[in-house]
Amino acid sequence: MNFQTLKLQDRENDMNRHLHRSVLTAALLAALAVAADAHAGSPINASHAATADAQVEVSNVRGRIQVTGWDQQKVEVTGTLGEGSEFSMEGSDSHLVIEIKSKGDNDWSWFGSRGPREDTTIEVKVPRRASLEVDGVSADVQVDGIAGAKELDVESVSGDVEVQGDAERVEVSSVSGDARVTSNTKRARLETVSGDLTARGVSGSLSAESVSGRMTLEAASLDDADLSTVSGDVELEVGAITGGRVRVESMSGEVSLTVPASLSARIEAETFSGKIRSDFGNVEDGDGPGSHLKATAGKGDAEVSLESFSGDLTIRRK
Repeated sequence: MNFQTLKLQDRENDMNRHLHRSVLTAALLAALAVAADAHAGSPINASHAATADAQVEVSNVRGRIQVTGWDQQKVEVTGTLGEGSEFSMEGSDSHLVIEIKSKGDNDWSWFGSRGPREDTTIEVKVPRRASLEVDGVSADVQVDGIAGAKELDVESVSGDVEVQGDAERVEVSSVSGDARVTSNTKRARLETVSGDLTARGVSGSLSAESVSGRMTLEAASLDDADLSTVSGDVELEVGAITGGRVRVESMSGEVSLTVPASLSARIEAETFSGKIRSDFGNVEDGDGPGSHLKATAGKGDAEVSLESFSGDLTIRRK
């Protein structure tokens, strides 16, 4: 099997880009480490009326963000403000922006010594159907209790991210932290660079990408899925594939796919130097060290494609 040079170059470019972001992250964290002696932070206590389906944006440079859905039409913010930061909440009942930022933000640089000196912890309660955009830099993020929202967009640079909630569209990303998602969403886009990625309950359309993190994914059913990794392993278990395409691609990580016994799909798997194990069809050795597989399960309604350069591929029947 011959992999096109362009594909390899694209993967290398992607990895270089992600590594560059990771270097920047390290520089940011080094800047945050320059701090004075700690002292008790100032309390945060604010609220604002909100529509049932309001759009709420929350950002915090350093510390922790917790967002919880509740059955009230208002947004409530509590927490502790760390030294060197300031709190603001602006907007209308339908669109609120909550920010924790450095004091004197206009002339502040991440690479100087004027960054936040302490962690800021905020707890935000929002209507359950509120659409969320949550951003952290050196901050862990937790979202829970959201149901019936249009979108959940949650990201952090170096913190862990945990999302439990349902929305029409869910996007979760982290550079060096782990990401965990539990959602019945019909459309999910998940990304990490070096952190591990875990997702359960998703269905419909799924896109997941990592450079070196491990991906463990459980989907009730999929219409379309596109998963890719450079060196991390991928484990995908799916309850049903409903006539679309499931594609998993890896450079050196191992790929494991578990499908139902009732699967109806055309299956192709190919690896340059790894091994293929499959409960469907017969694996054939290539001219070199690799192997490939072509098989049809049931009527062949869907399409399943697995590809790796040096990692092993496994297809199991549940």
